[in-house]
Amino acid sequence: MYQLIIQDNGSMPEQTRNLLTKVLEKQEYNEGMGLRNIIDRVKGFDGNLNITMDQGFKLFISIPKK
Repeated sequence: MYQLIIQDNGSMPEQTRNLLTKVLEKQEYNEGMGLRNIIDRVKGFDGNLNITMDQGFKLFISIPKK
């Protein structure tokens, strides 16, 4: 399995955090295409994506080897 972790241990403004939380909950990616493209690419490889915002922003991607 291939795994990729992208992490930011910094902080983000509360307004940005609230907006991102709403976007992730509703899975509506109207503004920008970054997250939508990442999600589509991971799904295309039958992989999994986990996004967390504890102590910064973190993307955890795993893709099975074929």
